Amino acid sequence: MSKYVPNRDNYDREKSLSYQWKGRIVFISNIPHQYKAQEIMVICRQFGRCFRVDEAKNELGKPKGIAFVEFEKHEGAQNCCEQLDGAILSGRNLRAELSEFPPPELIEIYKKTAKQRADIDSGK
Repeated sequence: MSKYVPNRDNYDREKSLSYQWKGRIVFISNIPHQYKAQEIMVICRQFGRCFRVDEAKNELGKPKGIAFVEFEKHEGAQNCCEQLDGAILSGRNLRAELSEFPPPELIEIYKKTAKQRADIDSGK
């Protein structure tokens, strides 16, 4: 019986991709409910290139006032946190911090998009 030996290159690549989102995701809370994902993206773009904004909604589809923003680079995410945390938006005091534990369904999206971007960058 032969022993299964995983392809080390694929394993290392997959492992590195799974961690690429860390330090690039900002959790923003206390967002005024009238702001939609696109408007949050416009605000966040001034701090660095953003890939996506995922806005949490309640069971009725109404905004909960929280969002996760994926930045291209750690520096953009850090700059966003420094500039938005404590800022006033439509009378509300925003909170912004690097997200260590985004929801699992978002982590899967971040992994998938990281792999797609890596493939594009490598010419695949």
